[in-house]
Amino acid sequence: PKAPYPAESFAAREQGTVLLRVQTTPAGRPTIVEVKQSSGYSRLDRSAVETVRKWQFKPTPDDGTEVGREVPIGFAIIH
Repeated sequence: PKAPYPAESFAAREQGTVLLRVQTTPAGRPTIVEVKQSSGYSRLDRSAVETVRKWQFKPTPDDGTEVGREVPIGFAIIH
């Protein structure tokens, strides 16, 4: 699912892309989700992090190692 646009951010016309660094288990569950590059707005960053923590990623070979991924989450007000 997409990250929800915080109502306050939408009203303030805040836009941007959050680049997240995500560590996942071989089963595809996130273990660490952190902001690598901020959108410039803490509400957008927080919405992205909270959403991606709930995601299920594609599983990887089960050798017990976690996988690092970079995930961009964009927030744009489209007319």
